[in-house]
Amino acid sequence: AEIIPAKFSHETLQQMTGVQILPTQQDLTPVQPPPPPPQGAQLPPQAQQQYQAAVQAAQQAEQQRQAKLAKLQSIQQLLTQRL
Repeated sequence: AEIIPAKFSHETLQQMTGVQILPTQQDLTPVQPPPPPPQGAQLPPQAQQQYQAAVQAAQQAEQQRQAKLAKLQSIQQLLTQRL
C-alpha cells in the first residue's frame, strides 16, 4: 500500500486539504498578559475588575494556544509515522 502523505511536504498537504498542519507565527507567539497597573496606583473597583478579566482572558488564550500547538504536533507525528 502506498502512503500518500509521505510523498508531500506538510506545506503541500496543508494547501491541498485546507487543514492546518503547520503552526503560524501567531500560534508560536505566547499570549502576553496585560501590563500591571503602575506601582502604588489605586484603581477604581471597575478598572480592577476589567484588569482581572483581561488577565483571565490572556491566560485562557495562552492555554488554547498551547493546546492547539500540541494538536498540530500530533497531526505532524501522524503524517510522518510509518505504517
